[in-house]
Amino acid sequence: MPVTWQTGMRLSPARLNALPKGVISRGQRSTTSAFTSGSTELPILRLDGVPVVAGRLYHVRVVNVHIDGSTASTDMARGYLRYSTAGSATTASTQLAAASLPVPDTGGIASGTDIHGEFVAAATGTLSVLFTIARVTGLNANFRTVGGTGFNLELTVIDAGLDPGDTGIDL
Repeated sequence: MPVTWQTGMRLSPARLNALPKGVISRGQRSTTSAFTSGSTELPILRLDGVPVVAGRLYHVRVVNVHIDGSTASTDMARGYLRYSTAGSATTASTQLAAASLPVPDTGGIASGTDIHGEFVAAATGTLSVLFTIARVTGLNANFRTVGGTGFNLELTVIDAGLDPGDTGIDL
C-alpha cells in the first residue's frame, strides 16, 4: 500500500518499513559462458541468500543478455529466471519468467534482451534466483551468453515495497 504523507505527520518505523528498499542483491557475469546446443537448461548466474520479508513485492531482472552463435542457425533459445525459497535455485526450481532469445549465425551477437519477473514473499526468509538458457527450437546450433566489456550480464533483486496485491483487470 502506498504511504500518503500529510502535513504534520512524523516518520514512524511502520511508515519507513512500508517504503521500497531498492536493490537488495546484485550479481554480474563478465565472462562468456560455455557453449550449449541442447534443450537442457544451462545455469548462467545465481544469487543466493537474498533476504525477503512476507508480504513484500520483489522485482527480479536479468539485463544485457547477449547470445553468440558458432554455427549457422535458425534456432531459438530461451532465457529463464527460476527461484527457490528452500535453498539454492536449480534448473528444476519454479519458473518466475522467461523470454525468447534468437540464436545468431556464426560470428554474430544478438542484441541485448532483458527478462523481468515479480515475486511476492509468502514468508520471511531467503530467496535464491537462477538465470539459465536452453534451446527451444531448431537444429542444435551451438550458442552461449556473451560476457566482457559492454556485455556484462546482470541479475538483480529489487525490493519494491509492500505488495498491493493484483489490482489488474483482465479484459
